[in-house]
Amino acid sequence: MSLATSVLWPMSSASADVATSAAMLCDVDLEYGESGSCVERLQRRLNELGLNCGNQLGTDGVFGAATRMRVFAFQGRNRLTMTGDVGSVTRSSTCRERPWRCRSTTR
Repeated sequence: MSLATSVLWPMSSASADVATSAAMLCDVDLEYGESGSCVERLQRRLNELGLNCGNQLGTDGVFGAATRMRVFAFQGRNRLTMTGDVGSVTRSSTCRERPWRCRSTTR
């Protein structure tokens, strides 16, 4: 019996585009229910970080359930307090974080 899983591995280097887009994040706290260009920037950054394993997060600028779940995943991956909201600690971590790539493994 084989079981396929997705494993996240850090990429060896981050591109200049990713570093640039990380710098474009708004310097405000974001939480479930909010909307606007700051949320859209966050969504784009979360997609760039590669935590989606093939499921791109919609970049509609609405901090809904999908965005919140992706924030939870990011916080868990980085051993941050899992609130689902984006405060100063989570925001600064998204700027420092390098992209991850998904690798499929079979067991």
